[in-house]
Amino acid sequence: MTKNIYAIFQDIFPELKQQTLPEDLNEFSVFCDWLNQEHSFIQYVEIKEYYDNGIDESTMFQQKQVDTEALNQAIEETVDELFESLDEDQLEDYEAHFEIEEKIEEILFDQIKTFAEQKQLSLLVIFRENPYWLVVPSQDESQLQQIVDAFNQHFAQDMNLSMTVY
Repeated sequence: MTKNIYAIFQDIFPELKQQTLPEDLNEFSVFCDWLNQEHSFIQYVEIKEYYDNGIDESTMFQQKQVDTEALNQAIEETVDELFESLDEDQLEDYEAHFEIEEKIEEILFDQIKTFAEQKQLSLLVIFRENPYWLVVPSQDESQLQQIVDAFNQHFAQDMNLSMTVY
C-alpha cells in the first residue's frame, strides 16, 4: 500500500505531526484546512485576482526568508508587460480572455518557481478551476513525483483536481 498522503506531508512539514488528523481524509478541502490549520502551507489563487496569491502568507517563504515583496513586484511587472503587449481587441475578445488567464497563471508560477528554487524549494501546483500551490524543501525528481502520484491517487475521486511538479 502506498503511504498515506497525510503521513507524507507530515514528513515534509514536521509541524503537522502536532495536529490531529481530520475525520474525513478524502476531501480535498479538509486536506487544505488541515495543512493550513496552524501554518500556511498551501495557497489558493483566483487567477482573475492573481495579486492575491498567498505569497505573503506562505509559511515556507517566511521560514526561508524569501523576499516576497520582490517576488510580487516581479509578477506585477511581468503581468503589466503582458497587458501592454495586447491590443484593445484582444482585451475585449472573450476567447482571448482564457489565453490571457493562462499566461497570467504561467507568469505567476514561473516567478514563484524562480524565487523558490533560489531557496532550495520546489513548487507543486494543484490544478482546479483556480489553482493551489505549495512549496516543499527541494528533493530529487523521483521523490517529488512520488508526492504527486500519492496526492493524485488519494484524491482520484475528484476528477477536476491534479497535482504536478511545476
